[in-house]
Amino acid sequence: MYKNILKKLKSSIQNIKVLFEEQNFKSVIEECKNILIDNKNSLEALNFLGKAYLGQQDTSKSRLYFSKALSLSSNNYEILKNLGSTYQLEGDNLSAKKFYIKALKINESYAPALSNLASIESILGDKDKAEKLYEQAIQVDNKLVAAWMNLINLYLGRNKINEAEIRINDAILIFPNNFNFYFLDSKISFLKGNLNHTEESLKKTLNLNNQFLPALLALGDLLKEKKQYEEAMTYAEKIIKLSPDDSSGYYLCGTLLILQDKLCEAEEKFRKSIQLNKSSFEINLYFSVLLRNLDKFDEAEIYGKAAIHLNESSFMAHYNLGMIFVKLRKFEFAKTSLEKSVTLNPNYLHSNLNLGVVLQDLRYLQESEDYLLKALKIKPDCAEAMCNLCSCLRVQKRFEESEKIIFKAIELNPDLLEAYVNLGSLYFDLGKTKEALNATRHAIEIDSKSVQAYSNLAVILQSIKRFDEAEVSLRKSLEIEPKHLDSILNLGSLLLSRCNYKESYETFKNGLVNFPEDNKLNFGLLKISVFLCSWNDITKDLNWLDAASSYYDPMSIMFLEDNPLNEYERTCLFFNSIHRESHNQKLELKKKTKIRIGYLSNDFYCHSVMFLLARVIELHDKSNFEIYVYDFGIHNKDRMTKRIINAADQYYVVKELSNADLVKQVRDDEIDVAIDLMGYTRDNRASVFSNRVAPIQINMQGHPGTTGNDSMDYILADDC
Repeated sequence: MYKNILKKLKSSIQNIKVLFEEQNFKSVIEECKNILIDNKNSLEALNFLGKAYLGQQDTSKSRLYFSKALSLSSNNYEILKNLGSTYQLEGDNLSAKKFYIKALKINESYAPALSNLASIESILGDKDKAEKLYEQAIQVDNKLVAAWMNLINLYLGRNKINEAEIRINDAILIFPNNFNFYFLDSKISFLKGNLNHTEESLKKTLNLNNQFLPALLALGDLLKEKKQYEEAMTYAEKIIKLSPDDSSGYYLCGTLLILQDKLCEAEEKFRKSIQLNKSSFEINLYFSVLLRNLDKFDEAEIYGKAAIHLNESSFMAHYNLGMIFVKLRKFEFAKTSLEKSVTLNPNYLHSNLNLGVVLQDLRYLQESEDYLLKALKIKPDCAEAMCNLCSCLRVQKRFEESEKIIFKAIELNPDLLEAYVNLGSLYFDLGKTKEALNATRHAIEIDSKSVQAYSNLAVILQSIKRFDEAEVSLRKSLEIEPKHLDSILNLGSLLLSRCNYKESYETFKNGLVNFPEDNKLNFGLLKISVFLCSWNDITKDLNWLDAASSYYDPMSIMFLEDNPLNEYERTCLFFNSIHRESHNQKLELKKKTKIRIGYLSNDFYCHSVMFLLARVIELHDKSNFEIYVYDFGIHNKDRMTKRIINAADQYYVVKELSNADLVKQVRDDEIDVAIDLMGYTRDNRASVFSNRVAPIQINMQGHPGTTGNDSMDYILADDC
């Protein structure tokens, strides 16, 4: 009878072993408790019961049964090891270590205790000792999977790739059907840059376990890197099918769709991914980037901020948020975000480059130049940085430097659209209209959908009175990109200059729907509202004017308030931002038999200024004065033009001259008194006076106020 009981017990224990290997812990517990009813001192049943509860991570019950087992067999090294495991699971590594050492004192070759002690030493920081213990464990028992896995992972964690490779090859020979080792092999191959072997190992992993999600995800990512998007997509879809509540499949699918320019489809996958995993930094970040590329900037901002909340030290997250703020025209916020990105990663090209661009928009020109130069230090052949540096120098009126840098960009990339757009703007600022037209048209030849090139072309055409062509160019620009701010502004201004007041009003008004805080649009609406007598559109809140006056002529806002000091400050800001080209240069008067007076204007035709001034010019005492006329020439010749030609000693049409060439001609003519008859009225060339073309410079007639130009010596005006 006793033999039958032992036989039955042995059979039950064998059954429990099978159940335990299958990780059917619930059945193991039931079977063990049944055995203990008949035999409460069954060491094997108590041990398996402890292991089953340990498998369920119930350390208190597990420790209870291991302790009962140990009371029956105090020198049982396996039970001592198991007790140590309960403490290790709770994070009490020192207590766990004591039990592992006790087990090894009884049996110094007990591989599981060696392996577990190695894991404790690794956690406690003694990696060298951990390696030795793992190596000792696999020498004692080369079938101990955990020791092999942990040793190889330890080598990888310590960047000992060659040692890891040697051991993974050994492990695969011993365990040819264990998918985990092939997966580890793929990691090692990837680190060594052997992508083909990485792919082979991942596919072997999946041959052994076709539902192993980490391998499916890794293979999908690998194929994505190899640009095998269709095959990668099959693995992404398999992940979604196997684990529909796992965000990783949707995330992989979304990134693959982005790479295939299927942005709307990608958005759908990302929305599902973030719904499943809102706390993923990567998902929030790349979803934000996707939304930015879809022009959904408000929503992009929300997820961009969420990404930063999850990882404040990510320079890329701050860069992304900065670029969103650029699109939202929140330039101060963009500046803050991009500065943070640069602080976190000083050598990231695009953060430095775009911070330079934002600072230029904010008129911090020296800081802008510094960051653009830093971008070029990071990447000396970065033509994009050169183009932006050209623009920054151009705004500072440093034309020679600007020209030099833009030609260097063109030399690096003769087909670079942005280079010719910038070159056209540079020539336009220099007064080289023909060259500006050629450069801008060449930009359009490079890219017939360049919105900025069409917008710039329109400005140049408008400056030479080719209004029909200018309007066609602007409408083409807005056809390509209806929300292009520069084109909206330029079209509104063009329509205003053509007295198409109603459509101009609608253009500015509609523009403000998309850009409600844009000062230039507000200024344009204010200007056109005067012509339409639409007084309700003229705001009484003038705070925005101080920013706008750095772009628009102060003459347009004189009527808004009677405050000479505000007018003067705004005008100085406008002059310094738009027209200052160099420091005031002193010119000496040279004694001559006659005083030479030079009149500079575009209004030498039937214009109100000429009706008032023509007779003055005709009545100059020719025995004491020589009269030079410099006609900017953007008008038709009429009877008034002929009167001025007849009255002048020298009459020049200078519309083809650049500003620099015009300054040179007036100086070469040794003009004593240069008179600006335009100020900031239409088609002026106020910039030439900042270079001082004559020893004495006077503002009169056209502009009824200060020009803010410290090179102007006098203003001739009525005594009001």
